[in-house]
Amino acid sequence: MRSLPSAGRTTLIAAVLAPFVVATLPAAAFFLATNAAHAAQDDETRTVGAITLLNRRAIEAYQDLNFDEAQRLLRQALDLSEARGLSQHAIRARTCVNLGIVLVGGFKDREQAIKLFHQALQISPEIRLSRALANPQIQEVFDEAVRRLGSEPATPPPPPAAVVALPAEKLLAHDPVRTGLRGSALTITASPDESLGQHALVLGYRPAGAAVFTEVTMQRQPSGIHLGLIPESATAGGHVEYYIEARGTNGKRTISRGSSVDPLVVTLAAPEVARSVDVAAPVTGPASDDDRRWVLTLMAGTGIGWTSGVGEVRQLDITPSGFAWASLGHLAPAVGYMVTPHLLLGVQGRLQLVSGAAEYRPSGGATTGVCGGDGVCSPAKGAFAALARAEWLFNEPSSTFRPFLSASVGGGLIRHVAQTGDQSDCGADQNAKCFDTVPGGPFLVGTGIGFRYSLSQSVSLVFALDGLIGAPKFTAEADANVGISLRL
Repeated sequence: MRSLPSAGRTTLIAAVLAPFVVATLPAAAFFLATNAAHAAQDDETRTVGAITLLNRRAIEAYQDLNFDEAQRLLRQALDLSEARGLSQHAIRARTCVNLGIVLVGGFKDREQAIKLFHQALQISPEIRLSRALANPQIQEVFDEAVRRLGSEPATPPPPPAAVVALPAEKLLAHDPVRTGLRGSALTITASPDESLGQHALVLGYRPAGAAVFTEVTMQRQPSGIHLGLIPESATAGGHVEYYIEARGTNGKRTISRGSSVDPLVVTLAAPEVARSVDVAAPVTGPASDDDRRWVLTLMAGTGIGWTSGVGEVRQLDITPSGFAWASLGHLAPAVGYMVTPHLLLGVQGRLQLVSGAAEYRPSGGATTGVCGGDGVCSPAKGAFAALARAEWLFNEPSSTFRPFLSASVGGGLIRHVAQTGDQSDCGADQNAKCFDTVPGGPFLVGTGIGFRYSLSQSVSLVFALDGLIGAPKFTAEADANVGISLRL
């Protein structure tokens, strides 16, 4: 069988595929159009959600009497609705109403509120005030806006001539910041033209992942340049967004560089850890907190614990068993090593000073051979314990406040002072009630919580609440300690 020539094969393939292509073109076009419509609808839904969130936060700020913040959030919502083509959407109408409420209730600005109510009614004629926000004064202004609607011509205010005459780059000179270091503050500078006559220059910034912008007033320097600071707390992510606005005495924006809808973006890079050492000059001290691994801590405190069993001096039962003070107090020196930025391992001592127990002079004096040659049974004046200790510190090493959890295990004694029976033959005159020392331990294990508060790079205040269990002589001790810690 002879094969078809090349041209014939091409004609045959085209003849076979043509009906299929013609049949599938409408379906493909419909599919693409549907996808485009769904994408546009999804974008609108996201925008409406963002505007709704701004309205909700603005209402919360208004109810907290933070009127400036409420106005800022609502104007940001209006900018967003205009930029995304939602100028006739119901969410813009609701935003206008909410901003009108803020202007009346917070700033007593009736005329501007009436204009905003007009805009809302032109978009949604059936819109009304929210019952939760309306009061007689606001309702009166809204009703006046309804009466005026249709009887007054809409006359938009003319744009400021100075703003129209020159581009934004000339009126508000600013060299955009494009890159920065993660975790470092950013200084933003701008030079407004004198013709603006602005009341304030405002810097708005938004960290990565945040929903709204934070605004700060830029400070004018003697040279005429305005400075604003984006703090370290806003530069922890991969980027930070910002804008600069010049505002008139009425608080309205006259011109801006960037906006809440289309902000300027700073890309933040992780700082490179590079240390250069001059070979001609030896290093005389630690370069950073990472080198300050050894931690010395000295704390003092007191505690209370469960006391039962018999006293050490008279061997009489404690009556009744219960909680007793580990009087007078104790010192808790410790030394540790930062294994990681969050884990501290070390050892801790517990040097207890005991007071309040009474001497006992048994009948027959020293002849019993129990209390020594002077015939006086003296209670213990102290107790000692040594513990291996681990602390897990939360927050970053650069944080001023770092709470922690701890665990301890070791050996030694904890002594409490408690009354033994109803005897009153103790003390130098043998007429005092008998208080005896009661030991707990020698095996000790426990856990605790606390915090370290940095006063400087190497000095911190320390507060800890520690719980210890003693066995086989049982006690359950709770200690409160406070002191100073040094990083070496």
